[in-house]
Amino acid sequence: MVFSRRALQTPDRWHAPIHALCWFVFAGTSLVLGLYFTAPSPDWAPMMFAGATSTAPLAAAANAAFHVPMPEEVRGIYMTAAKAASKTQRADLFAYVERNRLNAIVIDVKDDNGRLAFMPQRASLQSAAPEEATIKDLDAVLREAGERGLYRIARVFVFQDPSFVARFPAEAVQKTSGGVWSDYKGVTWVDAASKAAWRYNAEVAREAYARGFDEIQFDYIRFPSDGHMQSIVYARHDESRPKHEVLRDFFRFMHEQLEEKEGIPVSYDLFGYVTWYIDYDLGIGQLLADALPHGTAISAMVYPSHYGAGTLGYENPAEHPYEIVADSLRKANRLYAMRDQECAALASGEKSATSTFLLPCGVPLAHHRPWLQAFDIGAVYDAEKIRAQISATRDQGGKGYLLWNARNVYRDFNLAATSSPAL
Repeated sequence: MVFSRRALQTPDRWHAPIHALCWFVFAGTSLVLGLYFTAPSPDWAPMMFAGATSTAPLAAAANAAFHVPMPEEVRGIYMTAAKAASKTQRADLFAYVERNRLNAIVIDVKDDNGRLAFMPQRASLQSAAPEEATIKDLDAVLREAGERGLYRIARVFVFQDPSFVARFPAEAVQKTSGGVWSDYKGVTWVDAASKAAWRYNAEVAREAYARGFDEIQFDYIRFPSDGHMQSIVYARHDESRPKHEVLRDFFRFMHEQLEEKEGIPVSYDLFGYVTWYIDYDLGIGQLLADALPHGTAISAMVYPSHYGAGTLGYENPAEHPYEIVADSLRKANRLYAMRDQECAALASGEKSATSTFLLPCGVPLAHHRPWLQAFDIGAVYDAEKIRAQISATRDQGGKGYLLWNARNVYRDFNLAATSSPAL
């Protein structure tokens, strides 16, 4: 059979569709190769790397978690994820809580390496799932605590997150010479202005709350401070802008996304010295005034051992727990008083609505719930010293307290008869 040249030519009516198909294949191949050879974006990660179970927002949605209302005075201790995962160690700490008439626990859900302590169920967190969860049955742990009437707080490391940096190095604090910066301990940090990191931590908070935690406590909300600071360059932070404004935006973001939109209580851990200053951010971006309008509670770490010799005239501040804690919270209370004065001036007409205000009027401010020292640095922190800190907190209007011991080794301090007021 003989074919003419004309017969072998493609009919004119097929030229456009074939050209379109070729361009489609070319463009699609380019996109796939581009995604493959380009560093992943944290905003694409949930879609690119989600596991087979990622179609459901939460596999446990049918088992909707119950929530314990926030006590009028939150009285709690810190518990590591490893201790929470151990049935016997958890039972010992629960017994301590009950024996000392406490009502709350703080558990790490994202640690200092950025590792999630549990296996996430939310689609957006599948790329962050650990190879093995520290707390294998988070729901059971939270259910047990809830049945005891304990208020459950999830502690989340934010900008100290080497795990996030490893997945998304473009979101990290960088070196002027190129590559990711690390501090003196070799720890890498997320750029505090990374909106992708903000969204990721908000997703961790949403899952923690959905699983049964009653409040989210964000920690390490700061710029790095220990390392060769001169070699730092920020990929996301505009260095012409004050650091505290970046963190103020972070506080506002979490408040709007979690508290206002979803009713999830949010609290923040801050350095103890933030209570001392009104407009000095300690070089790390933390100003108390920036956080107060955007959360439920502020937990300043007012550990007496962490104040320098000579503070308030004391050679060893750790030996004076009442005085150090009371003074720190008294200084913090200046901001509430200043807000009242400014708002009174606005109401009387002495100030106009266009005036500069330290804190907004008509907005509830977070209350103080400090971290108190329960570890032996500077002095032996026995029952008397723990009670002194609690008394100082109450005397300055604090609405609760949290006891910190990194090893979770706590001394009894409240062995009074059950008919007496709880400390």
